[in-house]
Amino acid sequence: MLQRRGINSTLYLGTAKDETGKLIAHAWLRSGSYYVSGAEEMNRFTVVSKFSNKKNIEYEEFTNGDY
Repeated sequence: MLQRRGINSTLYLGTAKDETGKLIAHAWLRSGSYYVSGAEEMNRFTVVSKFSNKKNIEYEEFTNGDY
């Protein structure tokens, strides 16, 4: 929906272990400095992949630690 409206966004995928040691996964969506969904749990997870609809992704976005 955001892409259709020309709004850049990034989908983050993360993993962690739950209380019993089982692997769990979570996804959250960011547009600019705003988290559209999933932000309430994101700090618990390690980012394993990112997907962006931006055509020219700046390297700094991936290295500044702003998840």
